[in-house]
Amino acid sequence: MAFDNGVVVNSVMNNYFYLKSTKNSYNISDANVKNYIEKMFNIVKYAPLEDLIEISHQDEGWKKKHNFYQKKDQLIDIDSQKENYKIMCADFIDILNND
Repeated sequence: MAFDNGVVVNSVMNNYFYLKSTKNSYNISDANVKNYIEKMFNIVKYAPLEDLIEISHQDEGWKKKHNFYQKKDQLIDIDSQKENYKIMCADFIDILNND
């Protein structure tokens, strides 16, 4: 969804408070997934919120949809944006894939 401060994944937003309250009690059994998540967190954990918002505002899908008032009109077609995401996130993906 294209919200004012950037792209929001509904399933994550809907589960955020649960995830936040249980952050020390859930277990990720797949070592590769756990390693990937830890790397991603370490990349962004000290980034100022304003920088993360600015990055999300570069998303072409967000640019097309963020001015709509109704949620149904804010829905971003992720599949149509895959190539843009590959380009936009190339450095980030490279960091995640290299140790």
